[in-house]
Amino acid sequence: MKETEKLKLKLPENSDWADIVALNDNFQALDRWLEQLRRNIIAKLNDTPAKEHTHTRKDITDFPTSLPASDVYPWAKQPDKPAYTAGEVGAAPSGHTHDGRYYTEAEVNSLLSSIKNRLTKLEGSVDMAKLVYTLSCNGIGGSPGTYANADFIVVKPVGLVSSTVTSNASSGYAATTSQVAPSDGYKIMKGCSGQATVYMYFGGRNSFFSFSNVTVNYGSDGAVTFSNIAEYGQVYCNIEFYKQ
Repeated sequence: MKETEKLKLKLPENSDWADIVALNDNFQALDRWLEQLRRNIIAKLNDTPAKEHTHTRKDITDFPTSLPASDVYPWAKQPDKPAYTAGEVGAAPSGHTHDGRYYTEAEVNSLLSSIKNRLTKLEGSVDMAKLVYTLSCNGIGGSPGTYANADFIVVKPVGLVSSTVTSNASSGYAATTSQVAPSDGYKIMKGCSGQATVYMYFGGRNSFFSFSNVTVNYGSDGAVTFSNIAEYGQVYCNIEFYKQ
């Protein structure tokens, strides 16, 4: 009886009677072959890493000593690179100083401080709808009051110096005939201070009125104070408090 080429299964001719023994031998051979195939597949699967896995450098036997970047010029990948001086690349040397074209930290701090403490003259009119409080100062010497719920104040001198006012020429003060206070006022942001022209009364032996510069402070706590006031001086002005 003929046999198949691979598994050597018995292969009867077309004219042969069915041989039960031969059929059983074929089934047994197929069963043994399929079982061995199953075992081989399972062994292979057990040796195969999971789809999502990683490798450490030591797991790769032919790992290169360096990896060239694709976006780096070939000359930059060379082990021996040229050295350049700071002047050749347009940089300042490591040990250098700045000349007069640069500000020092102290100079910058001084400039910022002067800006913060500067009292700016109002330009144009303010939005009266944002006026939240008004304080009248009638002969105040130092601390007229406090109002914290505002973002800035406007100091507006009030009063009129006329020829009938007594002047103290001996002390360097002289009233100017019909000298009227500025009408636009001066603006001070909260937490700032600066000079403002206000209507002043100078007491003492020779009392008189005049316009004078004083330092007006609007503290972050909302307190308004006057400083740099001459001896016996009293301030006359209106202070308006505004929201931004």
